[in-house]
Amino acid sequence: MKTFLSLIAFAAASLAGPAAAQTSASPDIADLQVRKGDESFTVDMTYKLSLDDQLLAALAGGLQIPFVAELRFIELRQFWLDRSLKNYAWHAYISRPLPGAGYRFKRFADENEETAGSLEDALAELASLSLTSADRQLRGLLCTDRGMLQARIEVQLDLLPDPLQISVLTNSNWNFSSGWKVYPTANLGC
Repeated sequence: MKTFLSLIAFAAASLAGPAAAQTSASPDIADLQVRKGDESFTVDMTYKLSLDDQLLAALAGGLQIPFVAELRFIELRQFWLDRSLKNYAWHAYISRPLPGAGYRFKRFADENEETAGSLEDALAELASLSLTSADRQLRGLLCTDRGMLQARIEVQLDLLPDPLQISVLTNSNWNFSSGWKVYPTANLGC
């Protein structure tokens, strides 16, 4: 029943057509900072999260909207192909329970489900992520000219119903992904 109501909400949003669609900002990485300590380092990322009209309608109908945040550590090699040293992926989601008000969400790198009174509050709670690691190889790469970090945030389309995937992919006013952002390790301010 929940999926049926979600698909009805999606169909209503789709029938409204592009004239009713609002231009909104796509998910994006607002900032990435690195703090290096004696034994470990921390990467802090903040995001700007938004949903297009079809996803908002599906969310109102009870569908869960999943996000994935990814971070890659890349070693640059002069005469060889660059080497991926470590890849991280964190999952989060937001949903609106039926019946009732408010939004449920799960933050990146956290298994606990929480609630928020408004969509803006829920998205604000999902807008940051920190990684702390004592990996010596990665720590040695930071603050040198031998590496880069790649990061992205996106709606995890493969977990959405097929009709909604097509709608999100063909919406010219909104992009479901930030795309890979590149941060040279020499410029991270360590």
